[in-house]
Amino acid sequence: MKILYIMRNKTILLFFVHLLFFTIPASGQDLKKMMQQAERGKVEAQVQLAQKYLKGADVEKDPAKAFGWFLRAADKGSVEAQKRIAEMYAAGEGTTRDPQKAFYWVSKLAERGDAEAQNNLGWMFYRGEGVEVDKAMAFKWFLTGARNGNQAAQLKVANMYYLGEGVTKDEKKSFYWTKKTAENGLASAQYNLAMMYDNGSGVEPSTTSAIKWYEKAAMQEYILAQNTLAWRYSKGIGIEQDSEKAAYWYLKSAENGDPFGQYNIGRMFDKGEGVEQDEQKAFSWWMKSAQRGFVLAQSRVGYSYAKGQGVEKDLRQAYKWWTIAADGGNAVAKRNLEFLCRENPEACKAPVATE
Repeated sequence: MKILYIMRNKTILLFFVHLLFFTIPASGQDLKKMMQQAERGKVEAQVQLAQKYLKGADVEKDPAKAFGWFLRAADKGSVEAQKRIAEMYAAGEGTTRDPQKAFYWVSKLAERGDAEAQNNLGWMFYRGEGVEVDKAMAFKWFLTGARNGNQAAQLKVANMYYLGEGVTKDEKKSFYWTKKTAENGLASAQYNLAMMYDNGSGVEPSTTSAIKWYEKAAMQEYILAQNTLAWRYSKGIGIEQDSEKAAYWYLKSAENGDPFGQYNIGRMFDKGEGVEQDEQKAFSWWMKSAQRGFVLAQSRVGYSYAKGQGVEKDLRQAYKWWTIAADGGNAVAKRNLEFLCRENPEACKAPVATE
């Protein structure tokens, strides 16, 4: 029985070795079948094959072949293929860039009721891509897309009503579309809605409602809302003054890479407002802000180097950062630079690298 068992295992092993070397992989069979179906005109196969050529999946990547198969499927009415063809004509991927043909295919999709295409067609009329600029037509298609639920179109309709672009200015209708988009969770719309409540644009002013929507946008990491809340909490504007909450929101903004937030959380660490005083952390945040081009922070970095606050004293670095800030129009940095060079001319002699 033992010998038979071993022989059976050998037979099974040989059988699988035979399969490994002499059968076509299933993926190869599927690809061959897909190609045959695509050649026979099956739209689904044409789209799948085009995607493979576009991504280089199971075949060598070939955007031109992808375009060819997408085009055949698009001509047969495939919505997915028509979207791809429009994108490829617009980008010049796999074919010569042709904004007019991109416009043609986007128009077909829009007329079929595709909300995303309706928004895209609005932008093409708005920017003059493949067609003459026509703000009224842009508004028409944005509004169509908005009514069909496209959030980007809803936000643009709100903006155009607010500015009177392509349509008669109407702040109440702007408010309606802004609120609709905000309620659907779009952070930029939530921020805009807060501003409208703040300013009484298309609605009765309401600080309570403004704060509510700023908070919703800020919770979605919308930097403008985070900075607005921080500023309001720091000054007690429309809300009870709270330095800790101000620091919280400035820190969130700073961590999201905003130079304004970085400068202000640095200022709060410097003064110990809402956080424990820490000159090194203050300098660190000012440096991050300065490196992103924020002039006030550049001036503060210069001051920190000049006084040795939060960093080792270095007049050459003070000269460097005050020079950068002065070139950016900061009057305080300019005065400090003049004083430094008058009192410590050695610090100002040779240029300092400004990486």
